[in-house]
Amino acid sequence: MCSGQNVRDHYAAKLSADGLQLIGGRVSEDDWATTCPHHGPSLSIDAAARGTSSGSPMARNRKGLFYARSADGGKSFSEPVKFGDDAHAPSHAAILAEKGQIYRVWKEFDGATTSIVMQASRDAGKAWSDPRVRRRNDRRLGSSATD
Repeated sequence: MCSGQNVRDHYAAKLSADGLQLIGGRVSEDDWATTCPHHGPSLSIDAAARGTSSGSPMARNRKGLFYARSADGGKSFSEPVKFGDDAHAPSHAAILAEKGQIYRVWKEFDGATTSIVMQASRDAGKAWSDPRVRRRNDRRLGSSATD
């Protein structure tokens, strides 16, 4: 969603079966002012029509990675919950709802090492596993490791 002042916030919606109504709800009110939204949200919907969303705005009201979930087909979303390690500049989150689980992955960078971190949820995003580094690349050594 974009206002006339280049403020972008996240909104999830779908068209009704007849294509006449837009059904959905606002995911966030971050007051994210940008002309280049290269950190947009990620959205995934499971077979039970539960939606999950993650975003990484550099906004006035909320900075960092946040996760929200919907149990009513995207009409409303939970209050966004922060994830990722702010000391490692978390960014570029992606989310996938598949076979009863939700996975979220994101990039972290500590000044020398870039890591891809993952968490999983088995209860529709209410609780998450501990963060696990799936891939690490140390630019000082020019090396890469996979977990």
